[in-house]
Amino acid sequence: MVFLSSRTATNSAQCLLVASACVILCVQVQAQAAGGKPASKRSESPLIADENTMQLFEMAMAALVVAFAITFMYGSITNRSLARKVAKLMEDLLTLEFAHSGVSSTEKLLKDGESYYWYYATGRRYTSGLTVFMDLAKRMDVFAYTSGLFSTPQKDRIVFYLPLTDDFDMEPMSLLLVRKKELFRLRELKEGAPLREAETVAANVLELNGIPVDFVCMTEHSDVATALLPERIRTLIQENGKYINSIHVAENGASWDSQCTLTKRLIRVDFSLPGKSSLLPAVLQAMLQISMHLVDAAGEVRLTPVSKKKAIELRKKAVQEAERHIQKKRAEEAATRRLEKKKEEEDAVGKMSREKQMKYEEKKRKKEINARMRKATRK
Repeated sequence: MVFLSSRTATNSAQCLLVASACVILCVQVQAQAAGGKPASKRSESPLIADENTMQLFEMAMAALVVAFAITFMYGSITNRSLARKVAKLMEDLLTLEFAHSGVSSTEKLLKDGESYYWYYATGRRYTSGLTVFMDLAKRMDVFAYTSGLFSTPQKDRIVFYLPLTDDFDMEPMSLLLVRKKELFRLRELKEGAPLREAETVAANVLELNGIPVDFVCMTEHSDVATALLPERIRTLIQENGKYINSIHVAENGASWDSQCTLTKRLIRVDFSLPGKSSLLPAVLQAMLQISMHLVDAAGEVRLTPVSKKKAIELRKKAVQEAERHIQKKRAEEAATRRLEKKKEEEDAVGKMSREKQMKYEEKKRKKEINARMRKATRK
C-alpha cells in the first residue's frame, strides 16, 4: 500500500513530547525526594528550584500528559467510529453497484494510522474497482485540535479512486472540476506538478450552467464537458458544491498523488464530509452517483470529429512540453556538474606547486587551441 509510510509522524512527535514530559517529571520528583536533605541545602543548588515552583512545574507536566492522553484516546475513538459509519453506509450504497465490497469477507476497513482508513469495492464494468481513502481530521493531535479553535478547523476528507480498465475504447477526454481555493493551493506546490498535465491537456476554461461560481471547469472541448456533466449531474454538484474539492477524469495519466500514478485511466473524486452526521448518507450517495455516472460515461461517450481532433492536438502539445521540461532539467543538471567539476579543478590547482601549475596551464591552453582548430575545420 503506497500510503503506509509517514502516516504516524504526528503521533510519533506527540509520543516523544509525552515521553520527554514524563522524563522531566521523574527527574524533578527524584531531585525533590533525594536523600531527605534540609530545604536550606536544597535551595543552595542553582539547579533545583524552591518547593512551590517545583510543585507548580510538576502539576503543569502532569496536566500536559493527561491532556495528551485524553485527546489521543478521544480522537482515536471518534475517528474509528466515523470510519466504521462511513464503511457501513458505503456497504449499503454499493450493494447494487459492485459485486463485492470491503477489504475481505471479515474485515471491511483497512486502518493506516489513527486518521487514515481505506475501503474497497470490486466487480463492475469499465473499472477495476473503487478505492475509498478516508483522510480524517487529526483529532488525536492536541496541537491540531486546539489550533482549530482559533482558525479554520480540519475537515474529514474522502477521495474516491476509480481506475478504468483497458478492455474498452475510451475517447481522448479529460475533465478537471476544482474549487478555486484548491486550485490556488495546488499551483503553489513544488514545481506545480499536480496541475501541469491537467492544465496542458484540459486547456479550455468553461462556464457551465449549474456549476457553482467558486469552481473552475477545465477540459479540451465543450463537448467533453456536456457529455461528462449532463444536467442531472450538474444539479448534484450544485446541491453538494460546498463539500466537493475536485473531480478529475483523465485517460492520459495524472500526478495528483501516488494512487493516480498507478494507472493512466482514472476518475478521482475528492470531497469533504458534512459536520452534521444526519447529512452524511445524502452526501455519500450524491458523490457515489457522480462517480458511477463518470465511469459509465467514460466507456460510452463518443466525441465529435472536431472535439476529438482538438483533444489529440492538445495531447501532442502536452508530450512536447513534457519533453522540453525534461531537457531543461537535464541541461540544468549538466551545468551544475560542470560548475562543480570546474570548482574541484580550481581547488586542486590551488594546492599544486608553482611548477605544476605552469604545466597545467600550458596543457590547458593546448587543449583549447586544438578545440578551436577542430571547430574551424568543421566550418
